Amino acid sequence: MIRFIRLRTATVFVIFGSMTLLSGCSKSLGTVTGTVTLGGAPLPAGVVSFLAEDGTVVTAYVDANGTYRVDDVPVGLARVTVYTASNLDPGAMGEVLKNHGREPGKFKAMPKSGPPPVAVPQKYSTPETSGLSVTVGKGETRFDIPLDK
Repeated sequence: MIRFIRLRTATVFVIFGSMTLLSGCSKSLGTVTGTVTLGGAPLPAGVVSFLAEDGTVVTAYVDANGTYRVDDVPVGLARVTVYTASNLDPGAMGEVLKNHGREPGKFKAMPKSGPPPVAVPQKYSTPETSGLSVTVGKGETRFDIPLDK
């Protein structure tokens, strides 16, 4: 009888411990929204990428009003890059991100047409030189990105 109680108690601890470990393994994700401006005017086209501390890269396109929305960004500090969207091929963009030692994240469908591209200064195209970062929280985080010409 005592052996049965010890076995049952041990089983409960194993199950409880497993559930605790598994619940801590899921990633917390958030959404980042905002407006990208260049020299004070909305950027009419571009690509915004968020490089999370765990190496995840999540990317979205900037619309004609300069706004963007990026879903499924890992919670925590993320470095931000902004690219010019001039006939970008998502496959080629993935190669750019791989060259930074990161795997490409999710790409939303590339706009078929839109305003002519505006040249974003090169310094904003790499996490090392952009100087842009945001702390992503659960839910939605607002992050406006003012770029200098």
